[in-house]
Amino acid sequence: MRLSLQNFAIREADWETDKSVLLELRKQVFIVEQSVPPEEEFDGLDDTSYHWLVQDAEARPIGTGRLLDTGQIGRMAVLDQYRGEGIGAAILSTAVEKARTLGFDQVFLNAQVHAIGFYQKAGKRINSALPASVMLASFGELEWSKSALFHQDKKGH
Repeated sequence: MRLSLQNFAIREADWETDKSVLLELRKQVFIVEQSVPPEEEFDGLDDTSYHWLVQDAEARPIGTGRLLDTGQIGRMAVLDQYRGEGIGAAILSTAVEKARTLGFDQVFLNAQVHAIGFYQKAGKRINSALPASVMLASFGELEWSKSALFHQDKKGH
């Protein structure tokens, strides 16, 4: 069942305070829904990352994402019934803006092949001539392209 949102709120999360909620969202999307192995999902990089929590109008958690200190955006997860409401785009935009304010020259992410359309819809240009599923954003040009730096079959959550 799809739910139509009138509004939602996104805020920067505190890992220590919000850890259980963020992990539960990721568990639902990646481990339960997409069958990502837990050891791959929980990579030990959360303590030093920036995180976001998205909540619906009743303050129920419905999405999350993170930014690593390397400039990698990832772990973008939106509960199935809330997809298509602009939540993923809001997480992406918020993470990119945070990276920009932190002074990063570029950001990148591992995009799952089925999610490439999402990034194209968000206005990111994809260079389909390159074989990998990692996209880069340079703040000087705000142009996204695939990069051959990572394995094509890498899960991009």
